[in-house]
Amino acid sequence: MNKLIILCLFLGACSQGVSTEEPLEVTPSTIEFSGVTTTTILQETTTTTTTTTTTTTTTTTTLNIPDSATYAVAPTISIYNCPEEVVLMQEFEVSWEMFAGSSDIDYFRMSIWKNGDYLSRVFYEKETLPEAFPYPLANTSRPMTVTIINEFEEGDGDTNTYVVYLTVSDSEFPFGDEIPCSITFQN
Repeated sequence: MNKLIILCLFLGACSQGVSTEEPLEVTPSTIEFSGVTTTTILQETTTTTTTTTTTTTTTTTTLNIPDSATYAVAPTISIYNCPEEVVLMQEFEVSWEMFAGSSDIDYFRMSIWKNGDYLSRVFYEKETLPEAFPYPLANTSRPMTVTIINEFEEGDGDTNTYVVYLTVSDSEFPFGDEIPCSITFQN
């Protein structure tokens, strides 16, 4: 038993002051003393140091914005006299104006619906009918009118409601502008 204590003291003395950054290879060792078997397993120890560095970066971007004249402007329509009240006369003249944006207007459409049902439409495409319609040129406008006549039919109620849809577009804005005007006539 004294030999076991001496061996433990010897192993303890040998392990003091050992410093390493690499992992130790550990193998179990077995020592036998007159019928007593002792197994010693050394525990592996690794020291790790982690350093974190944080960097903050600021980026500044300068934009040179050109004059607004260089931006494309979409065509528009303005209706000047869409009635809010019920119309008591047999007909009503709708006044509107088409404004060309930064390109020539190349398409105009007007469709009319009566009491929610399709009634009629007309459209002009500059590509196929260049002389048939007075297409406004870029940065100009053209005033227009259309007369809606209340066509009373058997089965119509006390009123008829017509909705006029006006649509314009150009090469830069193929969906352009569409604006409705609702006119309700007293029958």
